[in-house]
Amino acid sequence: MELTSRCGQRSSTRAAVPSARSATVGPGPAATTDERAPRPAEDAPSVMFSFLIPAYRTEHLIAETLDSLLAQTRDDWEAVVVDNGNSEEMAAVVRPYTADPRVRLVRQQNKGYAGGVNAAADVARGRWFVPLCSDDLVLPDFCERMAAAADANPAVHALSPDAQVFDETDRQVRALTFVELSGVLRRSVPRGDLTLADLMNQQFLYYGSAFRRDAWQALGGHHSDTPRVEDLDLWLRLVVGGWSVRAVPDVLGCWRLRADSMSHAADGVDEFEAEAERAFTRAATASGRPEDLAALDVAVRRLRYRSAIRRARLSFLAGDDRTARKAARAALQAHATPRALTILAGVSVAPGALRRVWPLKQKATVRIGRVLARIRGRRAV
Repeated sequence: MELTSRCGQRSSTRAAVPSARSATVGPGPAATTDERAPRPAEDAPSVMFSFLIPAYRTEHLIAETLDSLLAQTRDDWEAVVVDNGNSEEMAAVVRPYTADPRVRLVRQQNKGYAGGVNAAADVARGRWFVPLCSDDLVLPDFCERMAAAADANPAVHALSPDAQVFDETDRQVRALTFVELSGVLRRSVPRGDLTLADLMNQQFLYYGSAFRRDAWQALGGHHSDTPRVEDLDLWLRLVVGGWSVRAVPDVLGCWRLRADSMSHAADGVDEFEAEAERAFTRAATASGRPEDLAALDVAVRRLRYRSAIRRARLSFLAGDDRTARKAARAALQAHATPRALTILAGVSVAPGALRRVWPLKQKATVRIGRVLARIRGRRAV
């Protein structure tokens, strides 16, 4: 299924909600909010949602992000774009959108993703904050349906929807959603308040979620000591602090799957999982509850198992059978699975034969995956 105007991508959406690049401004100077010293948030009336958009090296993508906001069916939102690096090209793309007073531009030196999000939050007016990457999108009814969820759950402090996943290479929407790609069945996601064990057992929360202003400010927003998992770290701190966190079953976001994303680039996966382990450990230790410490043990073993399996595979393909055997033993120790046992046996007994059949196995896996994706796609329709 090709990405359609549901994500604000096609001309039909732009016809209904004109792009800011073609908008005209009435008499007088253009109403721009290109701010190096932005006004305090109290200077303007509040809105329901503030989208916090740090932007760095996404000049070719951020227009799609802003177009998806302009396509919203509910209009009491604002977008605070932080030019996280003082890029003249980024400013040139965003400035025309500030003809709409709901869009503001803040410029600063690069302070990382967390620093960009927090800079946007410092001047945001919304009752709910929604961090949004400058290469991702939201569906047209994001604000409408998230507001309905907030109204239906007045005691909730954070709400996380699901998201479509589309590949940046071919712009095809994946059959699986963000939650499903996380390895979680959508029907198995808890519908009540989430616990720390829920978050460690099933890492399914989409980062483009809504956080109530009071909860966000009480926790100080994103922390920069875990830059690869700052969203996960915030969820964990919320739950440990006793704030109410819930998942929304609706698919409302559009997540762009990029090969260089920090959680998917081959050279960043180990660092990503190491930071996740550190965030889990910190949260469970702060909680101190036996059930959370037990969930931590399971989560850590799972992370270490995946890391060891990955090292075994890469070492094996590189011809380093000794390191592959060591990594396979570590995987088996972390989690005794048939897969780990098979890999250890293969690299120990007949590594040459296994290396010859490996390409055939990979091709079969890809073909089976494509067939299953087509089946799931037909079922979804």
